[in-house]
Amino acid sequence: MKINQQHQGLQNCYLALFLRIGLAGLAANSAAATRVMAWGDNTYGQTNVPGGLTNVTMVAQGGMHGLALKGDTTVTAWGYNYNATTPLTYEGQATPPPGLSNVVQVAAGYNSSLALINNGTVVFWGDTAETNLPVGTTNMVAVAAGSGESMALRSDGVVFAWGSNSYGQTNVPNGLTNVIAIASGGVENAVLLSNRTVVVWGWNGYGQTNPPPFATNVVAIACGLYHVMALRGDGTVVVWGYNGYGQTNVPAGLTNVVQIAAGAHHCLALKRDGRVTAWGYNSSGQGTVPAAVSNVVAISASRYQSLALVNDGTPWILKQPQNQTVYSGMNGNLSVQAIGGTNFSFQWQFNGSNISGATNTALTLTNAQTTNSGNYAVVITSVFGSVTSIPAGLTVLDSPHHHHRIGDAVARTTRDENLAAAAQTTGAAGRAAPRRTRLRPVLQGRGRTALRRGEPGL
Repeated sequence: MKINQQHQGLQNCYLALFLRIGLAGLAANSAAATRVMAWGDNTYGQTNVPGGLTNVTMVAQGGMHGLALKGDTTVTAWGYNYNATTPLTYEGQATPPPGLSNVVQVAAGYNSSLALINNGTVVFWGDTAETNLPVGTTNMVAVAAGSGESMALRSDGVVFAWGSNSYGQTNVPNGLTNVIAIASGGVENAVLLSNRTVVVWGWNGYGQTNPPPFATNVVAIACGLYHVMALRGDGTVVVWGYNGYGQTNVPAGLTNVVQIAAGAHHCLALKRDGRVTAWGYNSSGQGTVPAAVSNVVAISASRYQSLALVNDGTPWILKQPQNQTVYSGMNGNLSVQAIGGTNFSFQWQFNGSNISGATNTALTLTNAQTTNSGNYAVVITSVFGSVTSIPAGLTVLDSPHHHHRIGDAVARTTRDENLAAAAQTTGAAGRAAPRRTRLRPVLQGRGRTALRRGEPGL
């Protein structure tokens, strides 16, 4: 029986979140020396990265195409422009709309592409079944794409989903609030809440909509075909759902992870030292990281291919210091997270001047006073170069009797920190067909799959 390619076409779920508060951090990093590397299935040219592609700040791997967001806020795409079914239908997912600019995030679906614009609007191209964006998709802070559905996160934590709903993927749970990250998969969607827990809905054939009890203190999420990944705050990874190819078998001793990505049946983890670990299905080499892939600052995965954004070793900021409001006498706490190596030096600055002795990843201002109010930034340096963070504003208030006003300010600060801590990147996969019993892919020999009964077909 001929395999429906869309059934296998999952997707970059490489953390569907880039809040505006976190997206500003892209501007702090130097993208001039970046380059994109791809490996895995190349049937449709999806790993043929355009020659000379540099100055990239973000990547997204789709089902059979790739996207790169450049430092000038434009988008470059490559790969397949059709749906790969019979008869072939032109979708145009690898052809960005003319004049597209001011982009702050990209997401790649199986046959679709999305761009988040700096004014909070969403631009969609590709899959003609998903072009009708729902009413209210303004003030957006993140987008994600799945097998035939798309998602967007609004600044107030409300989630929108549209497109294929064969397995309830677009039925956002009632009362879902306080969302800080989104990820779209093959037959399931996931969100990360501000309390660091995960909610998943859609098809549950392998328990993928039931996060395990140890999926706590989560800072990033990703979805594969039938599996879900979660990155915990301690740098460890949790995976649950289908394990036919070992995708839920996290390698022993895997720690210091800062980003995650999920393909159809394989997983990627980016470590703090800029190296990538892969496991799971390896039919096209998608799970074998090339030796030349180092100094990685971002990853993406989809279907049977993997994607990495590489730089020259210059520090790359993943988490920017965040604005804070405190009472006088309280402590002010600022921190930064960078990737690209381990031999970094840090120098914190206050209003542009160096702070003596402030040379760690975190800065604590004990017993802060109103005179400590101002802008704080950190310069991170390695042998390859340096980068300066986006300034974070610290406001110290000396009117503790205005509890309600200050409490609201502190609450807003806490939410902003939660949002930014979860910020990474995402993409996805292809169109779902009408609901019917389909077959599950099973490895048969060299890179070929058969199907078993009882699976939802895409």
